[in-house]
This record gives sequence, C-alpha cells and structure tokens, in this order.
Amino acid sequence: MGRRILVVDDDRPTLEMVSLLLERGGYEPVVSGNAAEALGIARVSRPDLILLDVLMEPLNGWEFLDALLADPALSSLPVMLFTACPLLKGEREKYRGHVMKVLQKPVYPPELMSALDRFFA
Repeated sequence: MGRRILVVDDDRPTLEMVSLLLERGGYEPVVSGNAAEALGIARVSRPDLILLDVLMEPLNGWEFLDALLADPALSSLPVMLFTACPLLKGEREKYRGHVMKVLQKPVYPPELMSALDRFFA
C-alpha cells in the first residue's frame, strides 16, 4: 500500500466512503470515529497525513489539533481539514503551517483525491 492517511470523523458513512476512496487511490487508510482515540492511533500508526473533521463530539477538531501540536512526537504530522464550516481568520492564523489544506464538505471524490495527490507529489 501507499501513504498512510489517518481519517478522523465521527460520521461512520463518511469514514467508510473516504476509506474506500483512499484504498482505490492506492493509499492506506487508518480510520477513527473520535478525536480522542485518534491521538492514540496517530502515536502508534505514524500516518503520513491526518484528514480531520472539525465538528465532532466530545473532542472537536480544534482540540485535537491543540493536543497534536502540544505533543512533540506528533506535532510535525501534517493535517488537512475537511469541514462543513468555513474557517475564521483567527483559526487560519493559529494553525498556519500545520493545516496544509481545508476542504469544504461535502468533499467530492475527485476533489479529495486531487488534493491528496498534489500534497504527496
């Protein structure tokens, strides 16, 4: 398999669809239905990229990013957000250099694959 991508989203159908797309695109998906669990998975699986939803419970994507950046073993992992909410200017500034791209939901398969292919090129 290709590059390992950790997909973090609390919506099971989204996880299943993205996982299937990644496999078909030659990537190795690792999925997590919640952000707290995903931190542990990231420590073990050492993904090449994290594809992160923002609106989740109980730990949201921003809290996940803060925890990720606070952990020296994880702080260098690149992140792409995929979210239904537009980012505020303060959010963009705070995570500049850590968030590689923001994809607006619904993310269409060709758009997602193109963004991943460009990132890994």
